Amino acid sequence: MKKWNFAVIICCIMLFFNSISVQAASNVNIYETDIEKLEKLVYAEAGNQPFEAQKLVCACVINRVYSDEFPNSVDEVINQYTVNSKGKKVYQFSCVPNGSYENAVPTEQVKQAVRECLAEYNNGTSTVPEKVLFFRSGNYFNWSTVENYVSIGDMYFSIKK
Repeated sequence: MKKWNFAVIICCIMLFFNSISVQAASNVNIYETDIEKLEKLVYAEAGNQPFEAQKLVCACVINRVYSDEFPNSVDEVINQYTVNSKGKKVYQFSCVPNGSYENAVPTEQVKQAVRECLAEYNNGTSTVPEKVLFFRSGNYFNWSTVENYVSIGDMYFSIKK
């Protein structure tokens, strides 16, 4: 699993300085604004879910950033969409087009979940497989290209085969 090239203390410093750039991998930069976007996404997608589910939502986004199959920035992953046969944009995260991402006000619990997720990637203690790329509420995906990983609360996480 790829590791972050910054100390946990940087997360605290980044709260005070908007211009700090953190190199996460050779082609991935993480900025304070990325952390804020992660917090908003986690809140919008899993704000009412257990802490561990919130961390896993963050891990899915980070795994996508590192994956060759998805864009390599937090912003691009969050805003990624495809166009269906009717010409309609279908976003990867439903909270983006419905406005709950833009209007999200993350709780302290969500902020802590994101900080812990990032710290675990940084210090090599994350136990989330890098192929955990998908989640949804209510039930697992019924796709031949993924397998079930774990369910926490009402969130179901899947691994790409």
